[in-house]
Amino acid sequence: MMPLSQYNVEQKMGNSFSHLPPLDLCVLYQKKTMSFQLNCPNCGKRAVSEFTFKSELKTRPAADADFSEWTDYVYFRENNMGPQTEWWFHSSGCQSWFLVERDTTNNTDHRSFWYNDSEQPDNN
Repeated sequence: MMPLSQYNVEQKMGNSFSHLPPLDLCVLYQKKTMSFQLNCPNCGKRAVSEFTFKSELKTRPAADADFSEWTDYVYFRENNMGPQTEWWFHSSGCQSWFLVERDTTNNTDHRSFWYNDSEQPDNN
């Protein structure tokens, strides 16, 4: 198979794009993503693409709480800049839910742990 080059593209598409600057195929294939690693308490350090983010850790309202409290709990997030505790799911690994203390400004995780191991911080 012939490698894709500017010549091949012009040959297949015709020279109708000659008024444009030269085609840089490297730019077409670059994937612009932000990546970091998370430390699964069960599997160890893995690429973030193996995980699914759920939300920040919030205190669940009482069963008899009013509608506005439940609405806030389900739909609204603080979305703080800086350290926060979050729920993550290892979807491409051990299929486990766990908590991560992560700094959202630079995506560094400080600590990953099971829910039962947490000191139950008050994150309203």
